[in-house]
Amino acid sequence: MSTAPSLFHKAIVLVALPFLFEAITVSFLLFLLNETEQDIAKEQQAKKILVQAYVLTTCINQACKWKIISLGRSVPLGSYDVKIAEALGPMPQAFVDLKIAAKDDKKWLSDIQLAEDQAKKVVRLMDVTRHAEAEGAFGIKHLKLMALLKGELTILEEQQDRLVSDARAVEEKTAASIGQHRANLKLLLCSFLAVGALLALALATYFHRDTMSRLLILLANARQFRDEKPLHAPLTGDDEIGVLDKAFHEMAGAVTESAARERAIIKNAQEVICSLDNNLCFTRISPACLTVWGYVPEDLVGESLLTIVPKDMHESTESAITRMKKSREEVAFETKVRKQSGGFIDMLWSVNWSESDRTLFCVCHDITDRKRVEQLKKDLLEMVSHDLRSPIMSVNVSMTLLLRNMVGQFDQNVRLEIERAEHNTERLIFMINDLLDVEKMASGKLLINKSWANVDELIEEASIVLKGTGDQKQIKIQAANSKLMVFGDAPRIVQVVVNLCANSIKFSPAGSTITIDARKKDEEIEFSITDQGRGIEPEFKEKIFGRFEQNKGDGAPKVGSSGLGLYICKNLVEAHGGTIGVDSELGKGSRFWFRIPTPTPEEAGTGGDRVEEPLSW
Repeated sequence: MSTAPSLFHKAIVLVALPFLFEAITVSFLLFLLNETEQDIAKEQQAKKILVQAYVLTTCINQACKWKIISLGRSVPLGSYDVKIAEALGPMPQAFVDLKIAAKDDKKWLSDIQLAEDQAKKVVRLMDVTRHAEAEGAFGIKHLKLMALLKGELTILEEQQDRLVSDARAVEEKTAASIGQHRANLKLLLCSFLAVGALLALALATYFHRDTMSRLLILLANARQFRDEKPLHAPLTGDDEIGVLDKAFHEMAGAVTESAARERAIIKNAQEVICSLDNNLCFTRISPACLTVWGYVPEDLVGESLLTIVPKDMHESTESAITRMKKSREEVAFETKVRKQSGGFIDMLWSVNWSESDRTLFCVCHDITDRKRVEQLKKDLLEMVSHDLRSPIMSVNVSMTLLLRNMVGQFDQNVRLEIERAEHNTERLIFMINDLLDVEKMASGKLLINKSWANVDELIEEASIVLKGTGDQKQIKIQAANSKLMVFGDAPRIVQVVVNLCANSIKFSPAGSTITIDARKKDEEIEFSITDQGRGIEPEFKEKIFGRFEQNKGDGAPKVGSSGLGLYICKNLVEAHGGTIGVDSELGKGSRFWFRIPTPTPEEAGTGGDRVEEPLSW
């Protein structure tokens, strides 16, 4: 596999090359700018020297003029001295300014120094000729002095002309150089602009060829995958794009394989799996519809769901789907479906709404058998309630009458058999009542009628119910006074207390005591039933309130029970918004407790008001 540069390295190239080009451009521009500034400085220097050279020439010319005038005696001699001095006065400062303008240029400084020395010599000769003239010596000596002065003036003029010509030459040269720099700058800018454009084009071509084209292949693969078409061949190279393309191919392969498995599952699923559009028309449907409903999938695609649902269930079906669309949560509802053969079957629909696809995804379960079982269970419970409980209660009443000698006297053996029969019928009645209560809880038909009740009266009522059972096992039931009020369903609270005490009686030894107590704990009323039995194993405490759970640990007494008593207690307490639990240590007895919350004034209303709440799980 070829090794392609990574995106990081490509980014470095894209950033570094333009930066390097810009650095070179700026370097050349700075070089030209520096050269131009030096030429401008030389030009300014030449101009200053020209100005000061002009000042020197003016001073010498003025001094010479007054010298010539003095020879003609047109002015007094004292006036001559003053005029000469005034003309030569600016000359020393002019030489100082010339030296400053020349700065470190040794040639110019040398020429200026020569001119200054020559100027001083000329001034001295003027002074000598002035003194000679003052003495009236206008002969050959004076002529020689004037000739010498003229020669020295000529030398000074030549030196001044050399300074001026050099300065003008520098000025012209720098002006030409500045013009050349401007031309070079324009040429440089145009060149760099052209090179920059070519570099940008080259980088764009490189990036497109090596990166964009590969990214476009990735994009094309995504579209191919979306349209369920074969992907392009994998990209070569181990850069990030190559790795991403490899991962995309692997992901596409995994998704394709998963989709194939999903299609196989849908094809072989026993449940009907389908999708509906926003108008409840079938768009796709699994082959199971032929087995379950008798329809070929192609016959239902494009048809409305309501065409196979009974008319009396159209409104409820549409309402359930509308509610699901608004809540955006999965909704399950039941409806009947008309089979191809003409009959109806019960179906449970689990429906999800996809906002992006504007599609309903449905899984339909055939619950005809479950409905049949539920009806059988209902019929069984009705049979138990009417055809079994009533005769057993009648038998129990008859046994009670016999034990009370209402129909005559019996010997001890017969009486023991009657007592045993009475106990068994009572146990059957309790088991039947437990089954019926559980069914009411499951169907939500068990109502909790809340009102204010006296706690002591409820405990006393439970004690009376339990007295016979306790006396049979020689167990004392002791109730404590609390002087509290509780807001709840009084008969159901009594039922909870009775069930918990009955459970304690089953597992308590003869001669022991069971204590029923109540107290206020925080904002709740806590009922507790404390026994002196063997206690409960730690591993059983967590599941003791489950359905059909019984303590089968080593040493636990074998007692007949439905295993529903504590389960019913838990559900009744939780229906009041309370909690239930047990504190127990093996060998030291158990303490069952449940807590009923104290309601707010808004919940409780005024004393005596009743509040009905259905028991829901």
